[in-house]
Amino acid sequence: MSATSAPAQTDAAPEPISLKTRKTHTKSRGGCVECKRRKQKCREQKPVCSGCTKRETACIYVEVESHQTRTIERNRFESDASSSISSPSSTSILQPMVSVNSQFSLQDMELWHHYIVYTSEQTSVMFGRKPEIGLSCDYLLHGMLATAAIHQAYRHPDQRQKYNLLARQHLDQSFGPYHRALAIISDENVENLFSYNVLLVICSLASAESVHTSASSKSSGGIADWVVCIRGCRSIAAASTSNVQGIPIRQWIDTMIQVPMTAENSAKISPEEEGSFSRVESLLEQSKRSNNSQNMNDITACLQALQELRKTFAFTTDGFDAMLTTAMKSYSTAPVSPRLSRRLFVTIWPFLVSDRFVELLLGMYPPTLMIMAHYCLILRRTQDCWYMAESGLRIFQAIQNNLAEEWSTYIEYPRRVFSI
Repeated sequence: MSATSAPAQTDAAPEPISLKTRKTHTKSRGGCVECKRRKQKCREQKPVCSGCTKRETACIYVEVESHQTRTIERNRFESDASSSISSPSSTSILQPMVSVNSQFSLQDMELWHHYIVYTSEQTSVMFGRKPEIGLSCDYLLHGMLATAAIHQAYRHPDQRQKYNLLARQHLDQSFGPYHRALAIISDENVENLFSYNVLLVICSLASAESVHTSASSKSSGGIADWVVCIRGCRSIAAASTSNVQGIPIRQWIDTMIQVPMTAENSAKISPEEEGSFSRVESLLEQSKRSNNSQNMNDITACLQALQELRKTFAFTTDGFDAMLTTAMKSYSTAPVSPRLSRRLFVTIWPFLVSDRFVELLLGMYPPTLMIMAHYCLILRRTQDCWYMAESGLRIFQAIQNNLAEEWSTYIEYPRRVFSI
């Protein structure tokens, strides 16, 4: 197929996870939670047993105490089994509390200290709330500890594997209570849900390896999953009767979506950028003229996303930080600096694309990967932020691994910029 021909439609979706046959049960009272759940013998190596190392799952040990304590701990860590024991009350869903019997390790205490002293400097300004809010919400606390672990992995590359594993463990522990709370969104829990979702975005951007899948694998993980997370922030806010205006980042999201509409013709992109955009646009227009009605909605979704990306490119070029900050201050009461305004603005494009575009991106539709490759160049402009510093390059490498060679000419410019 030539480079100018229309791309074939693909409905490919990420491969389902295979289910392995359960092995014979060998009782272990002192084993980890995951081995007990699978009814397998645990070798009890710490901090991670050989079984969890092989399965690449979270390895969690619970102290063997009284029957009552073991029941509390099992309910906390084994969310899959909790529904068969008792149904959570509506009160526990709306206001999840961290159990006083929860067992946190010295490593967890280290992560909590790191989050309070270092990581929260950037997250608290977005939430407008102190880190202590996590002490009354189990999934938010685990989200904070996971974020601190990924921050430590960034600061200490020689210990990246250790901290990535800790991050994955805390995220695994947070998903159960988070999804239970998400089932009943209310004014009482919406701020915790929103804040947790922002932490998921940070974790996804900072380390696709620890949150989703390795960038070298043939998967949408690291390419589209964080886009879904960030769009979830707005969905959570919209699902509550509260407008969540108490959270600064909520104000900023609404503000930044309006900024491109008020001054979209004020900024220009470079000739090289325009040339690369035009090549992708020409491919889409040619496909549109082929009169293939089956693909028409898909092509339209891609063209709309490309146009929004053009505007986002213009507003993240040098010299427009001050203008963007001024525009944001006119809409929002939350404090914002030029560096923060750019960092936040580059994450707005995922809000502007259609649901269909996101579906196509998850399905690895070639034009969406081409467009996403150009978006990686915007992420590259935020290298001063620890959780965005490596995201552009990592996601672009994942796109290269998933895009067929016949389409490589359409991502040639991003490849040159990343010097790959």
